[in-house]
Amino acid sequence: MGVLANSYKDPATGFAYTMKTQEELAESMHTSVRTIQRRNKEMRNEGLLTELTSYKRDETTGLQRTVGAIDLAKVCQAVLYVNEKVEKNTEDIEQLKKQLQ
Repeated sequence: MGVLANSYKDPATGFAYTMKTQEELAESMHTSVRTIQRRNKEMRNEGLLTELTSYKRDETTGLQRTVGAIDLAKVCQAVLYVNEKVEKNTEDIEQLKKQLQ
């Protein structure tokens, strides 16, 4: 979710794009670069993140920058799924409380 806050959301494509490096993301999210690397790997494995090559070059290395494209539709589906599970668990907890009383 922190990556989404640092992204440009394109309503036409349904993707969020970020050109920030992992170091820049880690700094803006107050976390380590290793954590960003792990989360990016998890999102790639889930099909949420696609990395594209841009035409813009990094000023320090001279290499082309990577653009992270996050599929917002899949993110929304995941959030709705988790929300449904939380609601179900909350209902179960309430029923157990009533049974214990």
